[in-house]
Amino acid sequence: MESVYAIGIFLAFFIMFLLLTKRGKDLSDNVLMVWMFFIGLHLASYHAYSVGLWDRFPHLVGTGHPLPYVHGPMLYLYVACSLRSSQRLVWTDFLHFLPFVLTYAAMMPFFFGYTAAEKHAIDMGAPCVYDGFMMASVVGFLASGLTYSIVSYRLLLRRRRIIDNNFSADDRIRLTWLRYCIVGVWAIYGISTVVYSIFDVGQIVGGFNVDVITYLILIVFVALIGFFGVRYRGIFVSGTAAIVAEAPPAPEYRKSGLRDDAAEELAARLLRVMQTDRPYLDPRLSLSALAAQMDVSPNILSQVINQRIGRNFSDFVNAYRVDEFKRNMASPRFAGFSILAVAFESGFNSKTSFNTAFKKLTGITPSQFARSAAGSPVQVDE
Repeated sequence: MESVYAIGIFLAFFIMFLLLTKRGKDLSDNVLMVWMFFIGLHLASYHAYSVGLWDRFPHLVGTGHPLPYVHGPMLYLYVACSLRSSQRLVWTDFLHFLPFVLTYAAMMPFFFGYTAAEKHAIDMGAPCVYDGFMMASVVGFLASGLTYSIVSYRLLLRRRRIIDNNFSADDRIRLTWLRYCIVGVWAIYGISTVVYSIFDVGQIVGGFNVDVITYLILIVFVALIGFFGVRYRGIFVSGTAAIVAEAPPAPEYRKSGLRDDAAEELAARLLRVMQTDRPYLDPRLSLSALAAQMDVSPNILSQVINQRIGRNFSDFVNAYRVDEFKRNMASPRFAGFSILAVAFESGFNSKTSFNTAFKKLTGITPSQFARSAAGSPVQVDE
């Protein structure tokens, strides 16, 4: 197991080094870099315990105990900084780390008031006034991680709804990576909660140290960050902005003052514009751009699309692109084109966004549609 811990420590600090040397870092990169440092420190602390360094150096006992309080707030801060345009931290961001700081402050009498012999005895199981504190802090660790995972996911969902109402293509707005991070932290604390409940609260003897499970999951989490970081490139490669551009807040339709007759007229004009001007062929079409083309406010246009047409902006535009794709599939002009090439000609800007939108709006995959389209000149194999 010691070699596994060593690999996890190396990966955490190696990812931190990659982020440290990355050019053009944004705020979320810096947050992730600091988070990797704390994860490496956390793993190193437990590794020191597992190889017996606490026996040789008793003053190390308990030094890493508050570190689990860091991961939940770091996850939330990483998600929040990835979703907002501001590249500065505010003082309220640091309040999330109060439990971490207060736990260290509460342990100061233990660090500086106990002798090495007393610390060694406590590490071997001798009763201590900190016993209740340690148990309460473990519960706090688990509650913190689970709570921040849920809050981060809700933040991601809110941003997803805003994006759907303002952008027609989400290729540049990658939320998948953040979802992976949230699920990873939730797995660490969720599985740890189950394990500790069964083995500690339930008093079931498993014949092994249950902490090992938590740290193994943490190592897997670090490894996945490295894997997906290389796969998505944008995490370690320079020249990338925040994962999600700042989008307008959710509109307050009740205060718009749009009359029913005006809404109907605007909806009809919108449909005419989509049919005649075909703005959906622009892969980067946004609500603001379409509103400017129609000389209306984005809030009014969003209200019409949502309430009169019954779709969010993303689905509304992608429906036209899907119809365009179907027409192009039957056109001799696209003879010999691949499915993906036809999709690009229809306004989509990535394979992922095309496949997702097509399956959502039609219930089948593009390849299934192509095979069923008799006489289509388009190549089925992409």
